[in-house]
Amino acid sequence: MKRDSIEVKKKFTYFLCPQITLTLSNIVTNMVFILSVYNRNSSIFQASLVLVTSSFAQLFGSAILTKFIDSYNRKHLYKFSLYFKFILLLFSYLYFENIGALFVIRFLLSLSDSIISPVQSVILTQVLTDEYENRVKANGIFYSTLQVFQTCAWVVGIPVVKYLNYNKALILAMLLLVLCFILMEKIRLNEIKIPTSKATYFQTIKSGWHALINNDVVKTITLLDLSETIANVIWSQTFLLTFTVTILNLDEKWWGYQGSIYFIGSIIGGIISARFAENIARYGGKIIFVSSLSVALFTWLYTYNGVALVALALNFLIGFPYQIRDIVEQSLLQESVTNDSMGRVFAIRQFLTTLLSMLTILLASSLAERFGVRLIYIFAAVIYSMTTIWIAKSKLIKNLRA
Repeated sequence: MKRDSIEVKKKFTYFLCPQITLTLSNIVTNMVFILSVYNRNSSIFQASLVLVTSSFAQLFGSAILTKFIDSYNRKHLYKFSLYFKFILLLFSYLYFENIGALFVIRFLLSLSDSIISPVQSVILTQVLTDEYENRVKANGIFYSTLQVFQTCAWVVGIPVVKYLNYNKALILAMLLLVLCFILMEKIRLNEIKIPTSKATYFQTIKSGWHALINNDVVKTITLLDLSETIANVIWSQTFLLTFTVTILNLDEKWWGYQGSIYFIGSIIGGIISARFAENIARYGGKIIFVSSLSVALFTWLYTYNGVALVALALNFLIGFPYQIRDIVEQSLLQESVTNDSMGRVFAIRQFLTTLLSMLTILLASSLAERFGVRLIYIFAAVIYSMTTIWIAKSKLIKNLRA
């Protein structure tokens, strides 16, 4: 058993390393695309179209992936997506000045990400076998490590992108993808027999949908995530950028500072999750409630704040509880879904959250253009508050254990 545990930890480390390089590549790419569009005319709506394009692609990808994710080797799907992303970044380098081509490439990049995201969750679950002590602890280590590198990327990313210029930054993103591909080759996963299925596309979706709605834990967590997906629009890159520039009256560097301090809070949340994994697992439902209450309160304060340092502090205080909650929810999902339906359930969850996120970004960016971005933050704070009340009244959520 001890030898098995060491082997699992080794696989865990081998899987973590390519996720770090992929995360850095994605952050550099997102900064390049958003800054290049926003700096053309300072329009939050047009900059938000980058996110909407991404969401639509993920929506489309999730709908297709629901049929295939449980029928093909997950590692091969992951590597294929990396290869496709590299080709797309090469085209973006060649046709960067063409705004139409830029949006098409953004769509296809996000289509690749729609494959990678649920596949990543399934592979992580496959790596975290029962011998790896505690899922909460393992997830805490995994996500807090990614947050460390995300923090570094947000701190230095914007100055680096501006120093290199957009084209050279895209070359950096491509090199990181190559490194990710090489590192993924080192991973040796236990073979899982993937049953052949003659089910039609709609039968496959129906079976995945039933696996989601007939599981009270998965259904409840999904509904909770969907309710906050609407509010989370205010932390998307374009809205945070606009709030920083128009409400806080700060330059783009503070956009990066706020993102980095949020991730620092997330890192500490991940470390605490790993350190106190057993206690957090025991009080999983109560942790979800405290997190929601904290996020609602701090969002209200952030909405009416105009001081830069206070904005940084509030971003930290929001990132801290949210990370613990995400780890609890991820652990609950991993334990509640069977392996043969896990891919479909994750893909359907991604489809639902992406659809809602896309519609919310479109509506919210239009309202922000007309009435100001602060109104959107007020709406988000109201939604967070209503979600907290719902959690407080739900016996199922409060009694959840990871």
